[in-house]
Amino acid sequence: MQQKSIRRRQSNSSSRSIPIPLLLRCLKTSIDCYRPPTTIIIYDMPSLFAGKLHAVICRAWKTRVKGRDLYDYIFYLLRNVAVNMPHLKARLVDSGFINENFNLTREALISMLNECFSAIDYEQAKQDVIPFIKDKTKLDIWSKEFFTEITKKLDIFI
Repeated sequence: MQQKSIRRRQSNSSSRSIPIPLLLRCLKTSIDCYRPPTTIIIYDMPSLFAGKLHAVICRAWKTRVKGRDLYDYIFYLLRNVAVNMPHLKARLVDSGFINENFNLTREALISMLNECFSAIDYEQAKQDVIPFIKDKTKLDIWSKEFFTEITKKLDIFI
């Protein structure tokens, strides 16, 4: 049985053969030696909800309405997910929306959300999610009043 090999040209125009099994073994060893450690960060539902609320509050709504943020907001509320308030506060501080001394209470959060809900172009938000919704009539209720009302169900944990 003939062993396959790969010819590699060297700079002096001569060539030499490297057997494929040896080449593969060397390549695998090189890759294994340089593989960086992998870190995976896992968030719980309250922390994910906090991240979504950060997006709802801090996104520049007048130019970047994201109906997906509103859809996800409803998703978390329907599942009675409490908001991880320390995580939300840290994200709001990091983005410069509030300062470290701000007392982020449930009432303050609801006030921030209601202010955002007043500024949203709901028709534009609906257009963002229509491709993903089977029954488009479900979006008919999206309005400032609807989001203000469902926000009353907001639960937090400290």
